[in-house]
Amino acid sequence: MQSILNAQLQWTHRQPVSPVDAGLATGLVSMHNSFQAKDYRGFRASLFAGLGLTGIVPVLHSWAINYDARAVHTALWLDFVMGLLYLVSL
Repeated sequence: MQSILNAQLQWTHRQPVSPVDAGLATGLVSMHNSFQAKDYRGFRASLFAGLGLTGIVPVLHSWAINYDARAVHTALWLDFVMGLLYLVSL
């Protein structure tokens, strides 16, 4: 039982750090001169998209908890549009 609690606590502490890790990786790769070559363009784009995808879980969690609130539905669609615009680079 204790090992299950420890595993859950470790996951709880690790999960919020993951978006921070993705943000740091994206920022470092975007600014470092060695990753500015055209060969790394897809890699940089995938890191940027991955950073944006880390926001899906909190948004869907908010939607599931507050399903009856109309403002949450509006915010969900606005987040979807924002993510789509980021992905098509507008």
